[in-house]
Amino acid sequence: MAWRYECIESQTVDTLVAWLSQKEETPQYALIDVQRLSVEQIQTLDKHQWGTAVNLYVDLEGTTIASMGPRLVQFPREEIPNLAQLALASRSVSFLLGNCDFPTLSAHLQAIREVEIHNRTAVLFRYQDSHVTAALFPTLQPEEMGLCLGPLTHWAALDACNRLHVISATGKQRKSGTLRFDQKTVETLEDRLFVHAAMAQVNDADSLLLASYSECEAQTLIRERIDTAKSFGLEQREDLALYCVLSLQFPPGFEKQAPFAEAMGYRAKNKPSFGAVLDEISPDVWSQWDERLKDKEQ
Repeated sequence: MAWRYECIESQTVDTLVAWLSQKEETPQYALIDVQRLSVEQIQTLDKHQWGTAVNLYVDLEGTTIASMGPRLVQFPREEIPNLAQLALASRSVSFLLGNCDFPTLSAHLQAIREVEIHNRTAVLFRYQDSHVTAALFPTLQPEEMGLCLGPLTHWAALDACNRLHVISATGKQRKSGTLRFDQKTVETLEDRLFVHAAMAQVNDADSLLLASYSECEAQTLIRERIDTAKSFGLEQREDLALYCVLSLQFPPGFEKQAPFAEAMGYRAKNKPSFGAVLDEISPDVWSQWDERLKDKEQ
């Protein structure tokens, strides 16, 4: 295979610096997701603290997303520790390596900014978002990796658990052309990214439910709850997210008690979803649960 994927566990500033330093003879670039930075950090970046920063959405001037476009920076060797620290602290930095100049890489990234999906629709590819690339890279076929990389030899993104997801070229072959994702790839990616939507719903319901967990711990917990919900026969994403919220609000085994057990059988009741049944539960039932939970706290 001309392209491959690997996952490198347990990254720290030192190990990330070491990984980048092993490849210091290859031009190194940082792809920065400014949506994860503060206003002050963006201003500092745009003042070229780490080298010339180019907004890859600059040609979209006049649109709502233009100012928050990803920045591409070719950074000097001495900035590796600072960028490694920022990457681990904010998940805002992906590392791109390749024997190509800045204009060539910039043009490639703008060319793959939109991808074609199974119904021939062009959609925005948020490759600056490490949530997206860390979830996507393990699912890609070698040819798709080649199209993502273009002139690059390596593209590396960190996930919430400090794993470095890397796609790389194993030979001299480089690939260019329209990047397309088939229906299976899109569905797999959506499924892998759903954990973030579920976490957002949990936080919307009660910001304290996940407050004591690190991002990695929270993602691991929510993935486990999603799997549990699926084991009970829940399928719709709204129901899966709702189960995650309830599982953190109610005691273990709550789904075996009324009214949740009855709601699990929503199909037998000819209801559209688990949540639809719960929406019909009387206030008195919820008041009884409130009393039970208060008793347990005392």
